[in-house]
Amino acid sequence: MKSIHTLFALLILLSLSSRLIADPILPLSIKNIPPAFTANYSVNIGGMSMGKLDVRLTQDDESNWTYHSESSATGIAAVFVGSKNVTDTAKLAL
Repeated sequence: MKSIHTLFALLILLSLSSRLIADPILPLSIKNIPPAFTANYSVNIGGMSMGKLDVRLTQDDESNWTYHSESSATGIAAVFVGSKNVTDTAKLAL
């Protein structure tokens, strides 16, 4: 049961990760924005799929970026929390 609680905490933290870009510790400038990327993560416990997270940062134009994350429970975890996707989008303009 503890591993399911850990999974849910991980999914919540990952789905809120755009707050790290929206409220940075360092002042943002074009010099310290990471390059555009796409990342896909899966959470597995004991060989069983429990969740997934897809994240992407895209540069819309010279001074505007979009950070998008989508997470969902899969497998047996979806039975407990449902199969709804959690989506978060943040816009950054310099």
